[in-house]
Amino acid sequence: LIEQKGKVLGQRQVLNAIVKFCEEKIKAEELDIDFVPDTKVMDEFIETQEKITLIKFSDIILNPDNQDQNIQSFEDIVKDAKSRNIEFSNSSGSGINKESRIIIGGLKLAKMQKLKIKIEGEKFGEKQVFNSSRGRNKIREKVKYKKDERDKTVIEKMIQKIKEL
Repeated sequence: LIEQKGKVLGQRQVLNAIVKFCEEKIKAEELDIDFVPDTKVMDEFIETQEKITLIKFSDIILNPDNQDQNIQSFEDIVKDAKSRNIEFSNSSGSGINKESRIIIGGLKLAKMQKLKIKIEGEKFGEKQVFNSSRGRNKIREKVKYKKDERDKTVIEKMIQKIKEL
């Protein structure tokens, strides 16, 4: 959401301001706030790789009886493995088949924020990594603030974004 450069708020500062606001206004006992992964960046990453050598799905939240056959294929594998994490790797030949129903299903769940994803690929012989948990792969927007109005500026910007949704 927010990248720190000069007088621009960093992610940790934003989360702290949001948590502080929620604790004061909402009296929330426990908050689970995170930044939204940028699925456009993930799609672009996959498309630009010559081959995908590893895809690791973690913290998987199953969605029983999903009507999407690709998602159902992915979830069947996860259920059979009895795991919240699953990994596919193939560094030989052309790498992992990103068109397989299982992989497509996992990617759809990543876009729905039902799991975290780490993808390793190769481009011009160099290893490339996409990780949905990393800040650079989250949707970001710069917010400038005045020295004494940081928290207020963040909350106003967040409220504006929520109204847009």
